[in-house]
Amino acid sequence: MKNTLLAISAGIFLMAGCKEIGPSVTLTATSTSSADTAYVLDTMPTVTDQHNMLVEDFSGQSCPNCPAADTNLDAEALDFPGRMNRVVLFPIGTPQTIPPGGSTHDLESNTATDLENDLTVYNGLVGLPSVGIDRVSVTNSSGIWDVSIANRATVTDSLNMLVQSSYNTTTAMVTTTVCVTYTKPVTYQQNLNVAITEDSIVDIHEEPLGAFDNTYLYMNTFRGFITSGYTGDVINYLGSSNKPQGLYWRKVYSYALPAVYNGGNVSNNPPIVPNHCKVIAFVTNSTNGTVAQSVQTSLTGN
Repeated sequence: MKNTLLAISAGIFLMAGCKEIGPSVTLTATSTSSADTAYVLDTMPTVTDQHNMLVEDFSGQSCPNCPAADTNLDAEALDFPGRMNRVVLFPIGTPQTIPPGGSTHDLESNTATDLENDLTVYNGLVGLPSVGIDRVSVTNSSGIWDVSIANRATVTDSLNMLVQSSYNTTTAMVTTTVCVTYTKPVTYQQNLNVAITEDSIVDIHEEPLGAFDNTYLYMNTFRGFITSGYTGDVINYLGSSNKPQGLYWRKVYSYALPAVYNGGNVSNNPPIVPNHCKVIAFVTNSTNGTVAQSVQTSLTGN
């Protein structure tokens, strides 16, 4: 699959939780870029929401130890309800990533491979499963990633985020709106990243000791980035990376959801189920790649 989910076109989608506060912007559905709106609020926001952790889980369909990692992260999520945004990525290139014989899905992704090999993000992986937390650390030790998640939960960010999405069943078009409000000034470049994941994919997974689970439930499965690959789109204000306190910045994406996932080596993957998909948006700092904040919503707006 390509790094993006087809060509991005623009549209406006105004919603109560991410509503326009100043002058509206209207772009045509055939525009080749998404819509930006940015201005400084009259009332300065001073309260920052709790930090949500982005958890990028590098996994494999033939990785016997990977289901245990999922179970561990499920338990960890109970300690931080609603605050762990998970993306499970299946890189290409090792026996553990190849789907077991008889699989109907190939979840492998070139984007996942590029991300794991990017030394500026994770400094390489140390085997599967490996878990990256907020792009600060990556490890295959559950004890260490539990500590890292807990540490990141105490971070105070400089911004608040909202994301909302809707799906048109007739056209298979998705409109996703992301709003960022700065509670503190930021003087360096930040990028917006928006990914799509899918839940409730049932297929074969290799288990320990050579066993196979023929009805394994794959959750939080990476389906692609709406933004420009895993590095995202630059957040600018008046042509500058400087973002003052009180800045309200909004970006709207309108794009076609592919009928099937075209990653890996299976040429006829089963259809993507929109009602099982989520949109995960997160802001990264260009200085070190760290995730400043992340949020998620249903792709269909339900």
